[in-house]
Parts: sequence; structure tokens; C-alpha cells
Amino acid sequence: MPYFKKDTVLPPFIPLPRFIVAGEYSVNAKLLYGLLLSRTMLSQKSGWVSEDGSVYVVYPSGNLPRT
Repeated sequence: MPYFKKDTVLPPFIPLPRFIVAGEYSVNAKLLYGLLLSRTMLSQKSGWVSEDGSVYVVYPSGNLPRT
């Protein structure tokens, strides 16, 4: 029974590159990397880029997960 079809919409997710998943990092470090990467991709898509092509990452402290 297939769960995904060609028109299945993916739920929101946190991107994690394979080298992070396979690395010997703590779960918190992996989560933080994923959150920052996600925010970087959003900034890139929004055009928050400097003259030299560097992407600005804006992550207000109010968006951090509560522990």
C-alpha cells in the first residue's frame, strides 16, 4: 500500500543533510543545525543577501523552542 503518490503534499519539515545525521553529534546539535539551515533557506528565498552574495540569517530569539 503506497503512502505517497505523485500529488502528495509533504508536511513541514526540518532539513538535515546526511552528513549531520550520520555524524557523531548530539540530538540537540542536529536539531539546531536543521533549524538554522531552514532559516537560511528562507532568508535565501526572501532575497536577504548581501552585495557579496552572503545570505543573512535572521532568527529572533522569540522563535527558539522552549525547553
